[in-house]
Amino acid sequence: RSVSDDGLRTLERDRRLDTWLKRHGLSLPNVKLALQTCVAMLLICVWMAIPPVYGVQQPPWSNPGWAGITVILLLEPTEGATLAKTVLRVAGTVLGACMSALLLYALRASYSDVTDAVLLCGVLPPFCALCAYCKARCKPYAYLWIVCSLTPTIVVLFSYETPEEQKPEFAAYRCFNIIVGALVVLATAKMPPLAVRPPPPAPQTPCTLVRLRAPSRAAQP
Repeated sequence: RSVSDDGLRTLERDRRLDTWLKRHGLSLPNVKLALQTCVAMLLICVWMAIPPVYGVQQPPWSNPGWAGITVILLLEPTEGATLAKTVLRVAGTVLGACMSALLLYALRASYSDVTDAVLLCGVLPPFCALCAYCKARCKPYAYLWIVCSLTPTIVVLFSYETPEEQKPEFAAYRCFNIIVGALVVLATAKMPPLAVRPPPPAPQTPCTLVRLRAPSRAAQP
């Protein structure tokens, strides 16, 4: 498959940069990961800091803190690893947010502390146990089930003692901010100057394979 001139120039630039970094004890993927993290967190900090400068208060659905945590957790040295982890986190967050919304709706509709206690103790622990079982059984998707159990744990337990915060939309708010953080991660990983590319394959040269046979025991003295 032919490679464009821009791709060749980019690979050559990366080789030269990688060689220069190695002379100073650094690694190109690690340096690019640090730059990606810096750019992504800068975007999150701008999201947090700019509205107060203009006297605008963050709306209830806006929580840059969750997006910042998502950035820190998702960025990996390679684009493929970042993408895989992002998909798992978003899927786990959506599933956990649905469970959180249902439980918060039930808690809000209850008018008794005893009923609240029964709902909390009868729903959240079995759900987390199910996620733990799926995590142990499906190793490639373990991160999805960790996030799936973590979302209702945070959303429900942190709002349990404050009835005014027991709103199903809070689960949607968390889901929204996680998705925004994931989009920031993907956008940063796709930036051409920072996109980490796998090392180019070694050139294929024709060679002759020679099978070396061990001398038979009869030929040994």
